[in-house]
Amino acid sequence: MKALAFSLSLALSGVSLAGTARADDCMGHSVQVLQAPLAKRGVELRLNDKRQWEARITARGAPPAPWQPLPRLRTHAHVAVIASDATTRFVVVDLSGDTDFGDRVLLFDAREGRANLIAAFGLESLMTPIELAMVSRSISHVHWLAHVAGKLSLRLAPSQTALELDLISGRTATLAFGPDAIKSPE
Repeated sequence: MKALAFSLSLALSGVSLAGTARADDCMGHSVQVLQAPLAKRGVELRLNDKRQWEARITARGAPPAPWQPLPRLRTHAHVAVIASDATTRFVVVDLSGDTDFGDRVLLFDAREGRANLIAAFGLESLMTPIELAMVSRSISHVHWLAHVAGKLSLRLAPSQTALELDLISGRTATLAFGPDAIKSPE
């Protein structure tokens, strides 16, 4: 099995977080949660023993909240979770797991401690046809984010209600996720 190594660099509120992720011909998963060190609430993700994703949203200083189902996330996923105190929403980005282009960015609202799916975005809605042609796939992964000095790049915008994704083409896609940008389903 040939392993590919890449670095993951994420910035949140001016603080850079970096780590190394390993990607290979696998069916595994990995999670990185990015939020301010003294965030008002914490967002945790896990793959349970039934191989279903779950989330737990806990207010700072409160006892741990119960785990609840997190829809539309693949079993084979390498994800980054971005949470902001500026909104009750959080974003889950599937960085590379699986080879499908759909549901790469999932937007959830965490009101009342529940993870309610508001919107899902595939690569077709984030990238132009020319950029889609630049995306590469292995047996078990899709590579759509830019590598700058060997690091993937995505970050919370200064507004704290938008996500910036550096795409493989070199363009930065901005996804505003505040309540004014994307309305919750009624």
